[in-house]
Amino acid sequence: MKVFSSEAQQRLYLRAAEMGGDRAVDARTGPASEATWIERYFGSFGGTISAGSSEIQRNIIAERVLGLPR
Repeated sequence: MKVFSSEAQQRLYLRAAEMGGDRAVDARTGPASEATWIERYFGSFGGTISAGSSEIQRNIIAERVLGLPR
């Protein structure tokens, strides 16, 4: 779940920033606590690193769940 959710969130933020075009990098116009889509995208990289990087999580899944050799 960690690998799927963190990478899905990252893809969502990237698509939203792409759809926003030039406005994705504009200064905030809403509340100060609300981040722009591009800021959310850049911040989402932390989610793929925390609790083990996505690559490490895939290795654990391969070894423990699928029974593949190291």
